[in-house]
Amino acid sequence: MILRLFGLLVAAVALLSSPAQSQDVKYDATALRALEQLVDLPKAEQTCAKGEDDNLCAWIGLSYLTGTGVPKDIEKGRKLIFVACGLSNPLACAIYEADTGGYEPDLREILHPVFLMTCKAQRGGGVGCFNAAQQLSIGFDVKKDKPKAAGLYLEGCIQGHAKSCVSASQAAYQGVGRQVDMAAAFQYGSIGCDLGDGTACLMAIMATQTGKIAPLEPAQEAKLVQSACASGATQVCDNALAYAQARLPDAAAEAQAPLYARIGCEANRPLSCRGYGQILYDGKGIAKDEATALAAFDQGCTGKDAPSCYSFGAIALNAGDNARARIYLEKALALRPDFAAAKTALARLPAS
Repeated sequence: MILRLFGLLVAAVALLSSPAQSQDVKYDATALRALEQLVDLPKAEQTCAKGEDDNLCAWIGLSYLTGTGVPKDIEKGRKLIFVACGLSNPLACAIYEADTGGYEPDLREILHPVFLMTCKAQRGGGVGCFNAAQQLSIGFDVKKDKPKAAGLYLEGCIQGHAKSCVSASQAAYQGVGRQVDMAAAFQYGSIGCDLGDGTACLMAIMATQTGKIAPLEPAQEAKLVQSACASGATQVCDNALAYAQARLPDAAAEAQAPLYARIGCEANRPLSCRGYGQILYDGKGIAKDEATALAAFDQGCTGKDAPSCYSFGAIALNAGDNARARIYLEKALALRPDFAAAKTALARLPAS
């Protein structure tokens, strides 16, 4: 029944004309007339009020907007469509946006309850929890309540919303709305990381680096770094490399530095490519590999990192490959005209 209703609702929306600017919004309700006998409207409204069926909320809301099977009631229809949108019904959100042009002041009073209802009903993958928490965190249309916000962020995280995990981890890390708890910050960050959020991966890493919880095994830390880079938080690669290099000559850091540099370079981070190239060229913590080092420097140079261009040019110059040396040294100077070492190296080349 619900799938049938949803399919007919799609057909009805396809027939919507451009919304009028007055309260009397014009709809072509031809497709809706077939629905008049399909639903017990009072029960449907009760179901909607409990946040149990977004499709029903959308249908009865549109029924009230159009006066199909019920007396036309624009305001009631809009509120029901709004509730359906809060229950993560994309079609209802599209109708609401087209009809009103966005949230109206008279509906903002039910915004927070709708988000809370969505969260409690565990619908929408934790989005309602996150939105309600955001309002409580900054006091938007509700009284600011950071402890309650922290709890809702955690609930959103449990429901599988990655950004909620980030915020729950930050709350535990900073002690906002709750006690500082690095173990919890790591746990929530790790959940968000597994959900594909690079910032959550970073939060998990930061929690381990406070020294307040047991350090991760190198393989575990590397997995978090790699997940962060793969999820788009590619600055983590550079930071992880710098963190490893700062701990040298620590044996674990010597093993981690090449790994983090490679991960970052594979994520097209110019600074990581430069670091990877230097590590490979010097053979620190990894077998010396000049060919791969040059490829890393080339990738960094392509990413507009002047020192990467210089390193490639200097290696080519020392190898007697004057043509390539000139190309890369000139690239370095084009990116950084005051690059003294590049100027000196270029002056060593014979006139072309």
